[in-house]
Amino acid sequence: MKRLIIILTVLLNVTAHSQTEFQKFESKYDEFDFYAKPSPKNELSRFFRNHINTSLLDAVKFRDTIEANKRIFLVFHLNSKNELTGLSANSAYAELNKSITDAFRKYDIEKLNIPNKNRLDTYVLQIISSENGKAILNCSTEIVYDKLPILEGCESIKTHNELKKCNNKSIEKHIVNTISFAKIQSEKILGELKLSVKFLVDYDGGIKNIECKAPTEALTEELNRVMETFPKAKVAPTRNGNPTFWEIKEHIFLIIEPKTESYKDEVQKSKDTLLDENSDLALHFKKYITDTELQNIKLQARQHSVIISFSIDKNGRYIDVSNNIKDVLFNEKLNSILRTYPIEKHGIGQVDLLAKYSYSVITKGYDNYTIQTQQEPMVMLSPIFKGCEKEKSFNDIKKCNSVKVGYQINKEFDKNLRSKTDLKGDIRIFCVFKVDTDGKIVDVKVQAPNPFLANEVESIIKSLPPVIKPGIQNGKPVKVPFSLPVVFRVGENRPEDLFKSSIRKQ
Repeated sequence: MKRLIIILTVLLNVTAHSQTEFQKFESKYDEFDFYAKPSPKNELSRFFRNHINTSLLDAVKFRDTIEANKRIFLVFHLNSKNELTGLSANSAYAELNKSITDAFRKYDIEKLNIPNKNRLDTYVLQIISSENGKAILNCSTEIVYDKLPILEGCESIKTHNELKKCNNKSIEKHIVNTISFAKIQSEKILGELKLSVKFLVDYDGGIKNIECKAPTEALTEELNRVMETFPKAKVAPTRNGNPTFWEIKEHIFLIIEPKTESYKDEVQKSKDTLLDENSDLALHFKKYITDTELQNIKLQARQHSVIISFSIDKNGRYIDVSNNIKDVLFNEKLNSILRTYPIEKHGIGQVDLLAKYSYSVITKGYDNYTIQTQQEPMVMLSPIFKGCEKEKSFNDIKKCNSVKVGYQINKEFDKNLRSKTDLKGDIRIFCVFKVDTDGKIVDVKVQAPNPFLANEVESIIKSLPPVIKPGIQNGKPVKVPFSLPVVFRVGENRPEDLFKSSIRKQ
């Protein structure tokens, strides 16, 4: 029965928890502070004040109340020669991270007084924290060093990364050997199965606070049962040599193979779907797509269907036909097949020239691809920004929206910010936001290597007025995501060059 499972991949993230054998703490950050003793006046804070671009701190934003997002840490390991490896800082800004790590490479790590240097340990220094909402240099006085719990079968591992992988395998092996495959089959699971595992390794190595999730309630209950039988860690996790709690989060992806063809058919029939292999449009595509072409489709990771979309012009003809296949030849073949399908057969009724219509035409099953579609297309109307009201098609509105936002960024961007960055050449900034059902700009997030640039673009996008019309899907207002890559160009040779900017259109 256990041959039904193939392990695909396991991801493990660990964070220290909340107490040691000798003292209890309200949170893991209280525990960290107990050992690290951060201070803005200590030797390490003075070092960084003299070796990093401290002007960047003026623009660093701590965006929420989560403690993890209000501190910036420096993390590293040591190799067999006690040299730094895996050095990284965790701010949201690449320029600040580089400034921190470049500076630390000049620091004499012997000053950290690391006891018993060990390749199993993860070394952590706080560099920056929040004070009244502002970023300040508040470095650790003492090094904090954490060691993962050592799970069954991993006792001989010598390095942190190898131990992490071994712990993953130990957990995965236990699940595969213990989970009830009868439960999996009773839930009509076929193909990929994602299991999320979360638990604490106690200060004595015991397993507690198990919180597992699976696609169904019955499988969640089964996974929790499985992890309740997980053996105690061979060695408890430690922080600075003292036992501590350690939280383990793991995602396991399994492939559930059909035991029989009848089981496969049973699972497929149990799925509630609006897709039909015998719809008129599906039968039309089947005339032109060979079995070889169908089974050689290449979808991106986690992509489960081929979507084809189109608009209709005032003369009743297809325009802007597109799909999500990367293969150029097959992409064009799918578009050509759709163009030979009579538009009146879509049953659209009153055509909206500003709408985008779409179908799922090919879906990925357990071991094959199937041509099947909805009976009627999905209908999408894009939000309309001010100035784009006169556009004549969905794609024209989409392009106009991007141009309007880009123009606003170009117009309002503070060109003097070039003095706030050491970066030269093309500086890439990625913006995402949503237009809600009331037409307001919400959920603005900007990724940029420099905090001044990120804040400026974020402020401009947040100041955009509500759109003229929100997005509509199948007749109902919906929240619509937008993404906008922005490239700013800073002149490298002539100081008098303006801070030039260019918007890459979608």
